[in-house]
Amino acid sequence: MQKRSEVEMIFNKSRGNLLFVIVFSVVNVILTLVNSGINFLFSASFPMFVVGLGQAFLDQSGDNAFLIISVIVAFLIIACYGICYLLSKKYKVFLSIALVLFSIDTLFLLWILALEIDSSAIINIAFHIWVLYYLIIGVKAWSDLKKLPLNEEIENDEMQEHAPSSISQSNAIRPQSKKGRVILSQNYNDLEIVVKRVFGTTELIINGIVYAERKGLVETSYILEAYLNDTMIKATMDTSATMYLHVNGNLLSKKKRIV
Repeated sequence: MQKRSEVEMIFNKSRGNLLFVIVFSVVNVILTLVNSGINFLFSASFPMFVVGLGQAFLDQSGDNAFLIISVIVAFLIIACYGICYLLSKKYKVFLSIALVLFSIDTLFLLWILALEIDSSAIINIAFHIWVLYYLIIGVKAWSDLKKLPLNEEIENDEMQEHAPSSISQSNAIRPQSKKGRVILSQNYNDLEIVVKRVFGTTELIINGIVYAERKGLVETSYILEAYLNDTMIKATMDTSATMYLHVNGNLLSKKKRIV
């Protein structure tokens, strides 16, 4: 059976691909509006088509209303993907909704390709298939997560924590940076424990020294741990954006992340 952390990683990778779709869709709509002639892959096709249609009506009629309406519609479509991305972090069913939306967009692109053979459309199809694949395995991961016990990781880690003879002192990575945003802070027996986000990296800091880190532009679930002064310190965040701080297997702090 897969570990819960492995399944959560698959789910978060799926959300990461959805985020790429949102970002590049916004960029492509803007590039279409300025007639740059450049388009990025990993983008939904229908918003660009709608804006292109609005520009065509503007050229024929000279009425800006057509273009304004088309831009509003395009961004509303992209906003639907954005809502799915944001809510899927807590309500994983929204990843399924994103899969349905992007499947419709892929069918639309196939229809365009059927009307006129276009090499750029063929490349877009390949990237649409890529995104669909990750959305599908993300939905499967959501289904698998419902079958896995929530405390699987905690139970396994507690078993390891009760075997101190196999645990060695953690090595320091570097002194903490003055920059960054503290997202959790707690003092325990003269140990100042801090979890901080610094330039796309989540760090576990103890007494001003970084002992564990997790890199990623998008903050996903993680486990950061360090063993120092006969103390096992573990900071985790699950897929519901809830943070936990355990010291020697005991829950010291719990926090719901808002941003």
